[in-house]
This record gives sequence, structure tokens and C-alpha cells, in this order.
Amino acid sequence: MKEKIKEFLKKNLLLIVVLVAFILICSYFGITVCPFMKKTGYPCPVCGATRAYLAAARLDFKAAFEYHPLFPILLPMFAYMAFGKKPLFGSKKREKVITILFFLTIFCVWIYNLYRIIRN
Repeated sequence: MKEKIKEFLKKNLLLIVVLVAFILICSYFGITVCPFMKKTGYPCPVCGATRAYLAAARLDFKAAFEYHPLFPILLPMFAYMAFGKKPLFGSKKREKVITILFFLTIFCVWIYNLYRIIRN
């Protein structure tokens, strides 16, 4: 796993640095970078995650959870899904169940956020 991550970082380090800088600059100036939000005017399922991680970096966990309540598990899950030892969690069946639950949870949070926006 470490070798895969190192290889990925070596190949894509400049791209990663540019993307992170772009996201941080846009976040600082309040510019929306989410294409879904730009097209529809509504947040995507993971909208707020960048702001949540930036708030957590400032140790403002209350704000982080308000931006996206799943921020503690989003990045680790996506990283594990991309680079983790396969099958995830020891068996293909568990991998499928946990992946479905993960995306279902994201979907439920998204529907709740849309409900809050539409209600106001």
C-alpha cells in the first residue's frame, strides 16, 4: 500500500500541489469550485467537505461539523477505497456492504442538507 501511494505521489505531486493551492485560494476568497453547485445552484453530496477540513485545521470542529458532518470519515474512506488493500475490510461481501452503507450515509446527509436549503 505504501508503495502505491508513494508512486502515485511521485507521478502526481505537481498536480496535487496545484489543485490544493487552487482549492485553498478559492475557499479563502469564497469562490465556489463545485461544478454541480455551479450548474444546479444546489450543493453536491460532498459540498462543504473542503471548508470542513479547513475549519478542522483551525481546530474549529463545531464549524467543521456544520460544513459537513461526515468530514472525519470522508477522506479516510475515499483514500482507503483508492489505495487500500483489496478486498476492503477482509472480504468482498463486507467491502460491498460497507461501501453501500458509506455512500448511503453520504446520500442521506445530502438529502437532509437539500431539505434544509429548500425549507428556508
